[in-house]
Amino acid sequence: RTYTATAFLAEQPRNLSRGFAVITTFGIDYRHQADATGKIPEVLTEALRCGLTKLVAEELIVQVQVQFEAANRSSLDFEARADFDGGAALQYRELRRALQRILVDACSENGWTIPLPQLTLHQASD
Repeated sequence: RTYTATAFLAEQPRNLSRGFAVITTFGIDYRHQADATGKIPEVLTEALRCGLTKLVAEELIVQVQVQFEAANRSSLDFEARADFDGGAALQYRELRRALQRILVDACSENGWTIPLPQLTLHQASD
């Protein structure tokens, strides 16, 4: 396939060969609030690191981190970030999808509920 330089640059290509990060947000139910800022991020970070080493060589994983992000309306939200060496660039799309899968599996293994979005309605009294 051939592109003109203008058409190629208009697509805003990313150069992943120098390294890249994959970031996702993930929510867990409020019933796990007591562990939200300590145990849960630690366990999810380790699960993510272990799961990613099944997809890419360990030396291509620069950093893996899960941090508590926010107390959202219906979930306690975490940001998961994995930084990779450019040698993992060919697996970029697979790695993006893998983050959510690995986090869901870790929640299942630890009994952490993933909430459904909630809507509260208040009925006016007459």
